[in-house]
Amino acid sequence: MGVWYDFFNDKILNGNIEYLLEYPKDKLPIFAKAGNLVIQNNVGQHTGELDFSFIAIHVYNSDFAGDTFAYYMDDGMTTDHEKSIFYRRNIVFNGSGLDFGAVEGTYRLANQKWRVFLHGFGDIKAKTESMDFSWVVPISNFDPFIKGTDMSKTIVGLKYFDIEDKVEGFSVAIK
Repeated sequence: MGVWYDFFNDKILNGNIEYLLEYPKDKLPIFAKAGNLVIQNNVGQHTGELDFSFIAIHVYNSDFAGDTFAYYMDDGMTTDHEKSIFYRRNIVFNGSGLDFGAVEGTYRLANQKWRVFLHGFGDIKAKTESMDFSWVVPISNFDPFIKGTDMSKTIVGLKYFDIEDKVEGFSVAIK
């Protein structure tokens, strides 16, 4: 049931239909359900290596209220979370925008911003920029013997906007 997005190219697939899709060996068939949120951070070997200045939220368009995501963060090294030194907030896609609940806990990230990526949205109210986005960079892009760039896992012109984090709850209109 529902609408699904191909994770790597944003192609829309309607639910309740059987599809026969062929994928190369280097591309897993992964789909995101319309209305869902996928949170992304930078890659790091340990928490001390991570950059939390931008945390990405990927919103998959739906006409209906969708996912609620509880974002949680602490220092990753101590048991201070037992003393309420953590950061937790609910983020909800309400069908036309995002609702950020008030922050619970006392842990704060310096200069934190949310980068909101919009999958499957046409014309919208929010002022956006766009970029070519890839969840993974194909290994062939690093191979000096292969000419050209593999764009098969790239979403071309993906819209996004940045918002500052606030301690109190707030909402952001998208549609």
